[in-house]
Amino acid sequence: MSRKFKFSGVKICSQNLAQAALFSLQGVNVGPIDRIIAVSPGQTMQDIGILNAQRMNETDRTIFEIMLEKQFSGLQKPRGY
Repeated sequence: MSRKFKFSGVKICSQNLAQAALFSLQGVNVGPIDRIIAVSPGQTMQDIGILNAQRMNETDRTIFEIMLEKQFSGLQKPRGY
């Protein structure tokens, strides 16, 4: 299924900021396992490099694989999960 988003970048950023604030108020934390951004800038760049190497084809699948690799690599979730 393909989705087309016609929102401006500012609107999406504002929505994400509001959602993050609500999650924070409810005690929900997003750790390095649950996102594409890694613990270190170097690892983040390696992960982004993987996406680039895939030429952005099947991006969702690639992000999912990176997140699974983090989960099974023994990386611990931060407290508060």
